Amino acid sequence: MRHFWVLVFFVISVLSFGLTVWAETAPNAEELYRLGEKWATADHGQGTQDWTKAAEYFRQAAELGHARAMVELGSCYYYGRGVERDTQKWLSWNRKAADLNDPWGFSRLGMGYEVGKGVPKDEDEAKRWYEKAFQAAYAQKDSGDPWFQSLLGTCYVEGMGTAKDEKEAVKWYRKAAEQGFSYAQTNLGVCYIRGFGVEKNEKEAFRWFQKAAKQKDVNAQFNLGFCYCHGIGVENDEKEAVSWFRMAAEQGDLNAQCNMGLAYQKGYGVEKDEKEMVRWFRMAAEQGDAAAQFNMGVFYWQGSGVEKDEKEAVHWFRMAAEQGHADAQHNLVTCYAEGLGVEKDEKEAMRWLLTAAEQDNALAQYSLGMVYWQGTLVEKDEKEAVRWMKKAAENKGPEPQNDLGVERIVVPGEEEIELKTSKHACEEAIGEAQFYLGTWYLNGIGLGMELDEKEGVRWTRMAAEKGYSEAQFNLAQCYTNGIGVEKDEKEAAKWYKKAAEQGNEVAQYYWGVCCYNGTGVKQDKEEARKWFQKAADQDYGPAKVILRIFD
Repeated sequence: MRHFWVLVFFVISVLSFGLTVWAETAPNAEELYRLGEKWATADHGQGTQDWTKAAEYFRQAAELGHARAMVELGSCYYYGRGVERDTQKWLSWNRKAADLNDPWGFSRLGMGYEVGKGVPKDEDEAKRWYEKAFQAAYAQKDSGDPWFQSLLGTCYVEGMGTAKDEKEAVKWYRKAAEQGFSYAQTNLGVCYIRGFGVEKNEKEAFRWFQKAAKQKDVNAQFNLGFCYCHGIGVENDEKEAVSWFRMAAEQGDLNAQCNMGLAYQKGYGVEKDEKEMVRWFRMAAEQGDAAAQFNMGVFYWQGSGVEKDEKEAVHWFRMAAEQGHADAQHNLVTCYAEGLGVEKDEKEAMRWLLTAAEQDNALAQYSLGMVYWQGTLVEKDEKEAVRWMKKAAENKGPEPQNDLGVERIVVPGEEEIELKTSKHACEEAIGEAQFYLGTWYLNGIGLGMELDEKEGVRWTRMAAEKGYSEAQFNLAQCYTNGIGVEKDEKEAAKWYKKAAEQGNEVAQYYWGVCCYNGTGVKQDKEEARKWFQKAADQDYGPAKVILRIFD
């Protein structure tokens, strides 16, 4: 359910248009609600959005018992549009709507219980509210009201209160979309991109996003930026992508705000500007986005776009860490262990390290293994060291986020700042963990068992194939000496060369020996001399000695 859920989660709070009037609602409440719509969509004759006015009109209508105004006011509180962000008020207004048997109020309560927004997570309670939402919407399926049609689409695509049925979802989204309902238009576009219940068609997806974006639909604006960024249904256009991301960001969409920060950081569609980068990330961070909070910590730590401030960096790392951001948690380890930006506290450092490692963060698992191995922050424990090192070595690393509607990758092929940082660091940590495990197994160190050469070679090979030069050298030594594998001069030479090309001076010397003697490779004394020189330039003694042969 996750792959589509996030988009629907954000889209679900957009405004509705052309709705029928509840029979029991006073006309004045309906008029106030319509005024709120007009200010939210710039459809009031002045051409500008004003969420403060929109939220106020929604409030007045909601206080008069208008259920849909309650739902929209709740959305204002959820996104901080025209009012201060407040999850409890979001939940409260949706509960009031649910008390009036509004199906969207039911669905929002289900969402709250599913993801733990304003209430503790409770799958059974979420299911109960989703079932009520589906039943209420289904009872109105023949009304022709896009409000109910759209909710039915969401219920079917997500399996909310009913069995999943993507074709049925498309049918109901289309009915609402053809009436100009922007929420349905956006999600119908998503269906065309994903091939949910309909044949994939990027141009058709783009067309529906355009229709919704013209109505100021924030999610459609974001998705148009995504399409222009990646050339989905339209030619790639950096400036146009940034233009749509900006529109969504100015409406308070934190994902778009992150993309604007990235655009200014990378110079994508705009001139590079670190201050603008920080400004947009700060907006998302202040909305509670953990990744943006982590980035703010990085900016203050490095002094990028702001004056360097370790205390402020720790503040943002802690904000992200408390939301479960593993990289922020790992950074707090360093801060507490070294007393950087905060009073030194090894127990607190160890607490955050364990927290990050238990989240399957490879870098934290590797660090924890080293902490137990070296006896820093905690009493030395070789078995625990091996246990955590193995977890790091077996870790597959961070998964990329590519879901439409939550994509934060502005430049194709480049990840957002914290993903780039964590991905690179995690990959290095995984390689190092595999190297250490290989070494420990080859030497029988810290394992509480006899050495295991084959297992040592297995882990060493994994690290070597990741480009870890020390592991490449060790693997070459295994092939040279028949440790855990059959002797193989060609394989040994291959791995010496790989490590040598990465600047490993010992490997450069051994590769030179292979070339000089013709061991596992065609003899070439001039090539040997070149590699001996490289090793000698790094002050490797044996290489200096052997170079005298050539003098």
